[in-house]
Amino acid sequence: MKSNEPLYPIREVSRLTGVNAITLRAWERRYALIEPVRTDSGHRLYTQAHIERIKSAVKLTEQGIPISRVKGLLDETLSSDNVTVTADDSDYPALLLQKTRNFDLPGLHQTLDFLFTDLPDDQVLHVVYLVSSELQSESKELARLWGAAVLPRLYTRLRFLTRRINLMITKRVWIQSGSTQTSEVSLVLAALWFASQGNYPVMQVDTQQGVQISFDSLKKLQCEALVVVDDCGAFDEEAWWVWIQKHPTLEFHYVTKQAKSSLLGNQLQAEHHDLETLF
Repeated sequence: MKSNEPLYPIREVSRLTGVNAITLRAWERRYALIEPVRTDSGHRLYTQAHIERIKSAVKLTEQGIPISRVKGLLDETLSSDNVTVTADDSDYPALLLQKTRNFDLPGLHQTLDFLFTDLPDDQVLHVVYLVSSELQSESKELARLWGAAVLPRLYTRLRFLTRRINLMITKRVWIQSGSTQTSEVSLVLAALWFASQGNYPVMQVDTQQGVQISFDSLKKLQCEALVVVDDCGAFDEEAWWVWIQKHPTLEFHYVTKQAKSSLLGNQLQAEHHDLETLF
């Protein structure tokens, strides 16, 4: 520690990190996560490095990683030669694709841990989209392996994002697949994007439902908008056009990788979102 480095009392660290003092002491005592500086009277003081480490620990726990594993992951971040920590997302797609193609499950999980810790949310989602898109077009087996590794982290991120939303005043949007081939990863990515725009996503993972969706179900859940996601170019534009005509009071969005539909875009109040530009 530098002699002129500022030191912070535990109450200030609690304010800066959102972790209460009791939890900070427990992380120190039980898991040796941080080792604060002690004054002559025994009071704890923390450096800026301690604060950053605590913030990183919080991000990992928000991904569902138990605190008992967090210290090891943070220590690996500092010492690992396998993953280079950078200020952008340029290295991660290649690393994640390599780990997935090699069926290196421990390496895949470790790289994902670094990704979700090192980069801001928008860059994380961009990387996840790039890898998902590549693997979906490459191999169903690899896409399933990738989904099994990344989906729990995305669902945890979605839970923490939506739990702060006031359901009494927030618009609810129903999100579902546009075809049986749509990946669950793309659905969750779309849900995260709509949540980041201040909406509350109600996600339907059943890819078999299609245009048989029940309008009554949407109204019972007080959904004001329907979002249909298609990441494989199988969007049935005419079928959805007929469905929307029957339910003109519902706001409609479609999220695809194909060019904007002239039928939906020009004849109806439907908003198109390009997956590649969202992420």
